[in-house]
Amino acid sequence: MATLENRIRVVEALEAANLAGLQTNELVSQFITGAADIKFEELQLDSLARMEFCIAIEVNCGISLLPDRLYEIGTLGRIADMVAGEC
Repeated sequence: MATLENRIRVVEALEAANLAGLQTNELVSQFITGAADIKFEELQLDSLARMEFCIAIEVNCGISLLPDRLYEIGTLGRIADMVAGEC
């Protein structure tokens, strides 16, 4: 299960994808505390943002993700769980 630290790492990866404004988003705050999850569809990431997010996850956590798989994975919570298993 993802810890607070792992959820923060996922949000930091979103920031690397030029979605820094999400830090103030209430849903993101709830995600960090574990009170909510966020579907990738809700983020509306363009192809460049998906690529930058995947690169940030790989650099910071050693998890290799293909940008096209993000919607298959489904949510940030599942990514945080993957991070928990690797970091």
